Amino acid sequence: MRRIVAVGVALALACVQPAAGDEHLVPPAQIAERLTEASQRRAADLESVDAALSLPQVGRAAVAVGLDVETVRKAVPRLDDAELHELAVRAEQLRTDPVAASCSGVAAFPGWLLPALVVTAIAVLGGIAWAIVAIVN
Repeated sequence: MRRIVAVGVALALACVQPAAGDEHLVPPAQIAERLTEASQRRAADLESVDAALSLPQVGRAAVAVGLDVETVRKAVPRLDDAELHELAVRAEQLRTDPVAASCSGVAAFPGWLLPALVVTAIAVLGGIAWAIVAIVN
């Protein structure tokens, strides 16, 4: 029995070919390109949200719900890429066209509602991120 197992292991080891160090399923250049694109998109999203947080109506909305814009601004980088991108899209809409940003296809909402929601979303997501960091540490 031992001899059969030893022969089986020897055959298995003889058939194994070492993998070449430069062979990958995805070429390193493509990986680097995708990482660069993701990094650039995140930087643009951060810039867009920061620009929206600088708007006077967002500052007023933050005060109305009892938040400090600087605290919210510090929490934004803790969002994951998908959350940050969603927030950046809404922030860009608010920055470029406050009327369109505060309307849906069905009904118009007050102009202060979207900034209040943006600030609240940032605060909630930032609080969740802080809680996770606290739990992990």
